[in-house]
Amino acid sequence: MTDGSRGGVRKAYVPAGAEPMRLDQAIARWCDLSRTRARALIAAGGAYVDGQRVRVASRPVGPSQVLEAHLQSADLARRAQEGGEPR
Repeated sequence: MTDGSRGGVRKAYVPAGAEPMRLDQAIARWCDLSRTRARALIAAGGAYVDGQRVRVASRPVGPSQVLEAHLQSADLARRAQEGGEPR
């Protein structure tokens, strides 16, 4: 995967020869997050595949797809789980 980052948004292009994997695994690996935090990001609506929002952690992603993660979504979801207020 190649990575392009700007601010709290990371974008990755899955290479043509890559093996398919679950969205939560791909985001965890590429954003250096735990799978738990990756799933929180996905559930919070911060994950996109080919420009479409995806809220299913088990969704398979594979070759030639574009992944986008809005990292602030994971932070908001984590604070909500901890009982804190979003800033």
